[in-house]
Amino acid sequence: MKKLISALTIRQAKKDGVQEIIIESGKTIVTPEARSMAKDFGIALMDSGVTGSHGNQSELPGKLDEKLVRQVVEQVVEKLPPDKRQPELVREVVVEVLSEYLNGREYRNKR
Repeated sequence: MKKLISALTIRQAKKDGVQEIIIESGKTIVTPEARSMAKDFGIALMDSGVTGSHGNQSELPGKLDEKLVRQVVEQVVEKLPPDKRQPELVREVVVEVLSEYLNGREYRNKR
């Protein structure tokens, strides 16, 4: 059975102080109103399979900790204007930068 994320779900998440909701591709339906409202409220809808160029969340490189990555992503996304929030892209960059740092290399923007 698929999970539904509606505007009501997003309102409750905002009320509860939630900053990120993990969704599973193919198993979660997000209504257009919920998606728009999440963007307006600064709530990231994170696809459980989207983690950038490093595979899924359980395959973070080196010593990277999922909790640390999630906290950094939440903080960065929170600082961005609502119309510029792209949690998936922020996560990809955070993982790249932290990986380079942990490997003793200076991060060089490859974009």
